[in-house]
Amino acid sequence: ETLCAADVFLLSSASEGMPNSLIEAIDAGCSIVSSDVGGVKEINGDNGNLINIIHGRDSSVFAEALLNISNAPFPCQNNSDMRSQRLDFFSSENIMPLFYNLFENALLEKAR
Repeated sequence: ETLCAADVFLLSSASEGMPNSLIEAIDAGCSIVSSDVGGVKEINGDNGNLINIIHGRDSSVFAEALLNISNAPFPCQNNSDMRSQRLDFFSSENIMPLFYNLFENALLEKAR
């Protein structure tokens, strides 16, 4: 509920595996600023511009990105088609078969 009330989501982590919180922020319609940590580029997609990815740890760069978003008209309504595409890509219907195949292949490899 709280995330749905937000306009902007900031992920300033120094390290992540696959930040599910970004997928949740996309689903909530937030504008997103994130550090360049594991999984962020994959969530954003090859041609994605849903996430303003910040390289480095300079807090002034994060602040500038947040100010740019706050000055944009209706920032949360942008890219609805891209948002839907990324949410579909990371849906449980698409991800679970990939995990199943990964574990199945690992077990087969171990059995050899």
